[in-house]
Amino acid sequence: MVTEQQARVSIETTYERLATAWAVGDATAIGSLLASDCDHKTLGAAGQVKRGRTALVESWADAFSRRCPDFSVRLQPSLHAVRLLGNNLALVDGNLDYTSGVGPRGTTQRPHTQPFSAIMTLSDAEWLMLSIRVGGSQRPD
Repeated sequence: MVTEQQARVSIETTYERLATAWAVGDATAIGSLLASDCDHKTLGAAGQVKRGRTALVESWADAFSRRCPDFSVRLQPSLHAVRLLGNNLALVDGNLDYTSGVGPRGTTQRPHTQPFSAIMTLSDAEWLMLSIRVGGSQRPD
């Protein structure tokens, strides 16, 4: 039986790996952190929904292909809460914080944050993202 503290430590590792893969534009590495039937929904007016690891990896690969050579924005996930929903499910709430720097098309980007909630599933001692809901981008306080 996994404790909430054990789950939190392992889930934090998953999000650290996400940040590392995002920094170098490695969509395949991000895909390794997703359950095969993962879904991702952007909340708000756009309301984009993507289902399945393959679709998400393709989406990130497309986004990463638009990065300029000087791209320097970094992703820094911060977890606010981890709640176990069972032996192999957890609810995670946090923020995806983005640093200032050179953005995808060479434009200067100010820091911003996106709140998120995710359902994580434990698979072979590794927590994978099963369902992700990301809020609109906001400037930090």
